[in-house]
Amino acid sequence: YFNDVKNKGNLLFDSTIENALVQINEDGCLCFFDDGAYSGKQVISIFQELMGVPKEKRTTNEHHVDELPDEYKQKLKQAKIILCYLCFNSDSTNYIKSELQKIGLTNVDILFVNDLSSKVFVDSTSIFKNAYQSELVKTHLNMIGLSVLTSTKTLSDGTYKQRWDKARIEASALGYNDAQQMVVFASNVPTYTITAVWANGQFEGNNWVGLFQRTEKD
Repeated sequence: YFNDVKNKGNLLFDSTIENALVQINEDGCLCFFDDGAYSGKQVISIFQELMGVPKEKRTTNEHHVDELPDEYKQKLKQAKIILCYLCFNSDSTNYIKSELQKIGLTNVDILFVNDLSSKVFVDSTSIFKNAYQSELVKTHLNMIGLSVLTSTKTLSDGTYKQRWDKARIEASALGYNDAQQMVVFASNVPTYTITAVWANGQFEGNNWVGLFQRTEKD
């Protein structure tokens, strides 16, 4: 798989993009590896941050990396960039590429093993016996997701936490961005997995604890 990416050339592994950009030559290729992505907003935001896009104009308000010096920004623009995922929503491909083009990153490819473009309750014929069963499970999991998220994303005065509102909660009840996925990794469970599977909160007056717990990040 690595040989396919690099055409059987030499491979160098680095944990920071700065070190990689120091070593890359004119025909070099930068490969970024991650477990999965669904909406693509986070990876876009990371590259926006690297290229100095102000926080209020990025796709997310999260802080992941530091802005690159101008010299490295230019090298990043010139490099071949490959985003490699174990799980990826192929419907996000054009969105990611178009947003990266806006910041000067025009030579981008995306490789993945498993496609997340099919949703559990949309393409459910291989999971449920019939449409009634699918709708029944969807209704209950959606109800749990709404309750759990409402209990954790609402402040004591009834207002919502930063970046949250009623519409986003409703769109996240079956996984963030209505992803409707069932994905669990050995190290973590992504937020695009159905919310009731991993989230903690309140449901019908009781504590709801997700079967798989998300790893807390700094």
